[in-house]
Amino acid sequence: MPIYSETDLVVPATSIIAAHSGGIGTTELSRELRSQLRPSGDDLTILANRSDDKFSQKVRNLKSHETLEKRGLATFSFGSYYITSAGKIFAAENSEIHQALIAQGFSETQRHAALDRNYSGIVIEEGDRTIVSRSVVRRSSLLKKLAMKHFADKTGSVACAGCGFRAEKTYGPDVVGQLIEIHHTEPLYLTQTNVKSSIDAALKKVAPLCPNCHRMVHRIASQCMPIAELKDAITRSRQQVSRPELLAKQTT
Repeated sequence: MPIYSETDLVVPATSIIAAHSGGIGTTELSRELRSQLRPSGDDLTILANRSDDKFSQKVRNLKSHETLEKRGLATFSFGSYYITSAGKIFAAENSEIHQALIAQGFSETQRHAALDRNYSGIVIEEGDRTIVSRSVVRRSSLLKKLAMKHFADKTGSVACAGCGFRAEKTYGPDVVGQLIEIHHTEPLYLTQTNVKSSIDAALKKVAPLCPNCHRMVHRIASQCMPIAELKDAITRSRQQVSRPELLAKQTT
């Protein structure tokens, strides 16, 4: 699990407040955030001379820093938070995207940058259709088409950047360039202006992967394996298969 920053609490806190039309106090908000995010590791470190942990402190900071109020997402009155109209829209548009960023292993800095942009142009992993909005899927589909064309050779064939898999070599010519997914190595943005420049930059931050390699880089929740590390793992595995004596040593 990631170590949550105060910024990471903005989206889930806004979503929780939006679900309590009659308002919600800070104690209950903290309880629901803890239940939803399940903090671990350093977030559970007990603070010096206190009975609570670092996660609780970050939740309290939402109020002491007036984080939600300054963003216009909620108001605070008589000990309770109340959602604003802007907060309702923000929660509806961003809660699932924020969860995807954490699950896909993006760093705290990257998540913070995404929040500053209100996730309005973020592109989430192709294939994550169950947790992204229609507009995000549309942008992801556009980027996938451009990326597939970018990575294809003259025959339309696309090789997995991890294992080198090409669909047509295994399944025949009817699937040239298929069975390949586009992996995003960091959050990407397609703005409404200067689109060509934005796409050129985006293509430098994606890689074609076969479904197996794509699942492998996301095998551990909240972590994203670098492509170089994936290729090294594949190389080592193939060497072991080609040299049975190495595999025998590992199994004895």
